[in-house]
Amino acid sequence: MKRFQADDVIASAAHRFGDAADVTYICSSDQDFCQCVRGKRVVLMNRIRKTIATEADVISRYGVTPGQLPDYLALVGDVSDGIPGFGAKKAARLLQEYGDLDQVIAQAPAWAPTMRGGTTLAATLTERSREAELYRNLSIRRSDVPLPHELKDLEWRNIDVPRLAASIADVEEDAVIPRLNRWDRIGQSMTVYYP
Repeated sequence: MKRFQADDVIASAAHRFGDAADVTYICSSDQDFCQCVRGKRVVLMNRIRKTIATEADVISRYGVTPGQLPDYLALVGDVSDGIPGFGAKKAARLLQEYGDLDQVIAQAPAWAPTMRGGTTLAATLTERSREAELYRNLSIRRSDVPLPHELKDLEWRNIDVPRLAASIADVEEDAVIPRLNRWDRIGQSMTVYYP
């Protein structure tokens, strides 16, 4: 899809097809996908860390619901991106009390005096509210990308190993070739859907 980012396509597929199976796995190490988690039906599998995050795990880790995660990330900020922010506990506390970033900003006069360093944080957040809103919007995973397929159209039908091996050899990625047999065995042993 040329008009949409892969992350948004994945989030949309999880949203659209999430009730079609007992469990839908989003396989990624990108924690932004935590916002797509729903109960135990749509979960985030981090294959590197070998973990699976359910909705309860997201709440336990961040102190907010999956739907509040973009607001949480906007409040916490990202030092590597030059976006200063709150500590994780303060951000979670404010979202638990006020619900979303817009209300946290609007209610700054109410919470600032009750929080250690709150006056400075409120002033910074008010001054940089557009940056926080932009950061929130960038971290939101869209769930409304128009997908041209039905779930049955995406069913794994196995790999044409010789054809794929030839393509891989053409682009000189020979290190991938030994993995083809493993992918082939996985495809034969389970039903896998992919966006």
